[in-house]
Amino acid sequence: MAPHFLGEHHRVNCSSCRFNIVSEVIDPSKRSIVCPNCGSNVATAPNLQTQSAHQILLTTDQQPVRWQVVGFQRPNDNQASIKRVVGLPGETIWFEHGNIFLKTERGETQLLKKNWQQQKATRILVHDNRFQNQDSRWSPLESTSPLIATVPAQFRATEHRWLRYQPKRCYKHSANQTWSPRIEDSYGFNQSINRQLNTVNEVCLEFELDPDSNLNQTGQSELLIAIVVGQQTHLARFVIDHDSAEVQLFDRSAALTATSRCQLDRDIPTCGISNIDQQIIVTVGNHQAHLIDLNSQDLDTPVELLLSLQPANLVDLKRLRLWRDTYYFSALSRDELLRRQANSTVEGYFLIGDNLPVSRDSRLWALPTVDAEHILGVVDIGQ
Repeated sequence: MAPHFLGEHHRVNCSSCRFNIVSEVIDPSKRSIVCPNCGSNVATAPNLQTQSAHQILLTTDQQPVRWQVVGFQRPNDNQASIKRVVGLPGETIWFEHGNIFLKTERGETQLLKKNWQQQKATRILVHDNRFQNQDSRWSPLESTSPLIATVPAQFRATEHRWLRYQPKRCYKHSANQTWSPRIEDSYGFNQSINRQLNTVNEVCLEFELDPDSNLNQTGQSELLIAIVVGQQTHLARFVIDHDSAEVQLFDRSAALTATSRCQLDRDIPTCGISNIDQQIIVTVGNHQAHLIDLNSQDLDTPVELLLSLQPANLVDLKRLRLWRDTYYFSALSRDELLRRQANSTVEGYFLIGDNLPVSRDSRLWALPTVDAEHILGVVDIGQ
């Protein structure tokens, strides 16, 4: 279930960016692992200590709901396991472009969408600028760049100094391997898994900006985040002062699609925007400022992330973290998965492990679902 729920594992600090790397228990003959935050090779001792598994607590008086983690024991299994619920009894599940869809008994189909709390429980960290080596991921964008034309017209003026996120390969690869920069579904936990990676364009960007760090003449700090995927652009404008934040959301045509003001419930709020599961979610502190459903997304075009701060600079951000959505893929074809489910007599739960590259779960089991009587309880993780 890693990286969210850890069995036995290794921990080591990256010698370049100081990021705390967590990996599966590696072969003692291996001399290095790759930092999933900055891509540096990290020398490790052959006798790297193994950390204990997380403690698991089960709540046995709850009915499992979608996206919860449950403990279960299938018939003929020697031990219990934990997986995440994605399909409920009576539903048919399949996968497409990394997302999960369901077909109900009435023949309806729909994308399974995660709310903000569920996104936070399942997303994968791509980069944290609090752990920064000499190579910054955010580089200045020239005013002549075609990407400038993707943001609403009122934010193309010269006073808006735009930065562009530059993806980096943070996994082992051949030195002569060609690669075009994109965010991929690599897992820092799985250092020994060799597989073809998938491009992910469903992301979440979160920042912490101290409103007292570098205020402009109006006593405010402003930050713009643009998520660009193909012909779609969604720009969030955060205007933060000492005790409140105004959030505006614009589309590519410069139309203001939503606006709200939130009172801050902490000194340095965490703000963010995500385009996960065909929806735009904007948050300020503990408040969900906006949720806008999208009709569709361009799932074949790599995402572009643009950032502009006024009057602050990137160093004024207390923290800037980029996450990606979990990319669900199956070793089985969609038709084969549907055939096996249709022939299954078990009306149970469809379960998937968070550690998708190695998880043996409902995607691969001969009988895909787990009957309710074999669910042991809902999982909580002890510290």
